Amino acid sequence: MNLIKLLALTAVFFVNPALAKVELILPSSTESLAINGKAIDIRKLSIDNGPVQLLFKYNANYRSQGQQVRFTSQAIILTFEGKDSRYQIKMPPINSQRDADKFNQQPWLTIKNASGDHVDYKIDTLLKEGLQIGRDYTGELKTYNTNNGIAAIALLPPLKQQPKIMPFDNQQADVEKTEKPLSAESPQSDQINVGQMLDFWYSQADEATRKAFKERINQ
Repeated sequence: MNLIKLLALTAVFFVNPALAKVELILPSSTESLAINGKAIDIRKLSIDNGPVQLLFKYNANYRSQGQQVRFTSQAIILTFEGKDSRYQIKMPPINSQRDADKFNQQPWLTIKNASGDHVDYKIDTLLKEGLQIGRDYTGELKTYNTNNGIAAIALLPPLKQQPKIMPFDNQQADVEKTEKPLSAESPQSDQINVGQMLDFWYSQADEATRKAFKERINQ
């Protein structure tokens, strides 16, 4: 009996520390942008327990009048409290322009923990007028949280060392991305037209093309 108790206590000792974190899985139809104020580009990650603020976009395809149409949502802010579990996000279907417009106006989704229970969350959109390419999402999130938006989280004091955000394979990865802020100078009219064209083609591209396009711009 003593041996059985010892084995049980040993199992608890070694298993519990591994569970003391939040593992998050986003659908392949999403484009991850930031989590808790840090830029990311992965959809499976692990962070410390506590409030989770995720910024991402939803990409979907639907048919309209016999043609394939690509939908890209506004940047979505999702906030929930995570603790010792794996959380999976499920997005609603987009089957028409009406569904796309409705989602942009009032986004919604489903979050479940490892036990299959629904998790409460807050959701909002991070809107910005003008050019959408090269946005400083981390800076915009900081302003959003300062202004106490619907899905805001409390701003934490500066840390000497940034918290680690790890992929599921537990290999250390530098997922922070440096976004180039837009110039403060007022754009000329011809630049605005070019920017609108870039926004259009960027919205039509797949995720791999978008990533390559961003890397080209940042160079």
